[in-house]
Amino acid sequence: MKQIAYYFLLVTLLVCCCAEPKNEKKPIPDKNQSISKSSSNSKNLNISILLDLSDRIDTIKYRNPSMEFYKRDVGYLKSIAEAFSNNISHKKSRHLDDKIQLYFDPEPLNPKINTLSNELKYNITRDNGTKEYINEIGPAYFTGGMKIYKQALSDANYIGSDTWSFFKNKVQDYC
Repeated sequence: MKQIAYYFLLVTLLVCCCAEPKNEKKPIPDKNQSISKSSSNSKNLNISILLDLSDRIDTIKYRNPSMEFYKRDVGYLKSIAEAFSNNISHKKSRHLDDKIQLYFDPEPLNPKINTLSNELKYNITRDNGTKEYINEIGPAYFTGGMKIYKQALSDANYIGSDTWSFFKNKVQDYC
């Protein structure tokens, strides 16, 4: 009998605690308060990608028979860029102010890599947010990412990635 009473009490508590309140009145906004009508599509994106050019991409030192690490990274870059493009392609042009960029920390000494990363900085606004421009972001990140990794592999001068220092000291400046 005690067990049945215990289960009844437990079920009652769960139902009372988990049920949504009915007829909850929303507060009436003050005349001086502004009412924002923001939707999930009107939020602007600022995507910053910190690329790791350490020796883990070395195809001789870290051989991987299924897929090389740099090829996986390029696939991730392409996926992120395509998701970014897909998100902003469904926004109204007046809401466009979205960014995607690629960083290294420390910066590579090879100027070709720095030039390629600068080509992958996109700032989509209402002035340049054409469908053609937005659709070129995914392929640009794929080909640009592949060129960056190929250049890093040919240099064989792996600078690494100081993720901790970047997020501690530079994230506010870059992102």
